[in-house]
Amino acid sequence: MFRYWLDHVRYLTPRGGLAAGVWRRLSLLPVGGRPLRGRAVRRLLLAYIRRKAVDLRPVNFSLETLNACNARCTMCRIPSMARRTELLPWDLFARAVDGAVGSFRPKAFFLAGTGEPLLADDLAARVRYVKDRSRAAVRLFTNGSLLTAAGTEELVASGVDEVSVSLNAVSEGTRRQIMGLPLAPAEEGVRALLEARRRRGSRRPLVSVSLIRLPETGGEEHAFLRHWTGVADFVRVLEAENWSGLVPTRHPDALGPPIPCIYPFNTMDVQSSGKVVACCRDVEGRLVLGNLHEASLREIWEGAAAREFRRLHREGRITEIPVCRDCDTPHLNRFHWLARQ
Repeated sequence: MFRYWLDHVRYLTPRGGLAAGVWRRLSLLPVGGRPLRGRAVRRLLLAYIRRKAVDLRPVNFSLETLNACNARCTMCRIPSMARRTELLPWDLFARAVDGAVGSFRPKAFFLAGTGEPLLADDLAARVRYVKDRSRAAVRLFTNGSLLTAAGTEELVASGVDEVSVSLNAVSEGTRRQIMGLPLAPAEEGVRALLEARRRRGSRRPLVSVSLIRLPETGGEEHAFLRHWTGVADFVRVLEAENWSGLVPTRHPDALGPPIPCIYPFNTMDVQSSGKVVACCRDVEGRLVLGNLHEASLREIWEGAAAREFRRLHREGRITEIPVCRDCDTPHLNRFHWLARQ
């Protein structure tokens, strides 16, 4: 355990300092639920959340470029998703970006959602559209299988701020077992992205690689940290999530009583159909707060459905929200309430 923490502090300190490293590691702590089981602690947390949540506004905007993926990850809901596969139309994308910039103060746009964004031919153009209109960061999540040399040059030129690559293995067999994809092309893509950034003399995008803690990856965590420390900007070992109870990784009851989630208060999630839903874990769109075909982001945020959704979370009545009732994300992200929004 000491070596595990030492590895994490070491890989996080070169670029962000020791304090930043410790804080980021806290946000990734393995979750056992014990810190929140006490009634007094839970009451204090809920009281803090009720005060803080009143003044929060959306600062993160997740725009699902498309809801298709070329991976078949065992820990993900997307391979069995029932929604129709579609690309977020450009007019809706532009409406979402312009609405976010015009009505709020966005800090980040996530052009990923539930799919593989590199499948979209116009991804770089979408990044440039955001960067031309906002100082907010643009972040991408990818499995890395489509990071070609030419593509990485275009990505760096687009101005994207962070590319997070889900590798989930240091061995070819493990990657194929849990993702159905080869490892070598993704690793080469990460290095090509770093090289393209170096050639342009740029500090962006930040490049992170991640591994999700699973029974299949349990023996590779330390090797993964050692392999990528000093290569990528960030190396992350993450907990598997249950995708709002749709993937049988764990039941949130094992983590303690339900707690409010930060996402209803600081994030708006637009699916490729134009629907604005509870969050990106709501992959099937079970809780629709509004639709960009019919209303603006501001109107949806201030609408009755969104206000009721936030009220139930603020009051700790999570079990009354079917899409949130079995979700473990609030437990995994509980430290996010302490971060400055």
